[in-house]
Amino acid sequence: MALRGRNAAGVVTFNSLTALVLFQIDDRDIAGSSLTAGTAGLTFTYPAYTGFKISAFMQSPYNNGEEQGMGVQSCRVTYPSGVPTVQVFVPYNAIDHINPPAGYPVADGHLAVFYTGASQ
Repeated sequence: MALRGRNAAGVVTFNSLTALVLFQIDDRDIAGSSLTAGTAGLTFTYPAYTGFKISAFMQSPYNNGEEQGMGVQSCRVTYPSGVPTVQVFVPYNAIDHINPPAGYPVADGHLAVFYTGASQ
């Protein structure tokens, strides 16, 4: 799973295993209504990229310009058994109320996942 470019002499001029390159492998909108603050959220696995690192980016704007009383989507990447896995969730900290508690609306989000070319 690497991309290599060679010149006319056959010399490698680009190698995605050593260059800092991201190749998009997933791109999806996630409805806020599909998540609840403080729960495990949604999980997406990428077995075709087992053994390799991925990067995930979550963009979660507030709905209709609202800032209070809305949960904001977050994501994290893990590698259980070497399989890249992205978890999308709405964090909730009961002490300082960083996000609203369960039952409050959650803003919509957009998840973009990229293959990095690097080994785990």
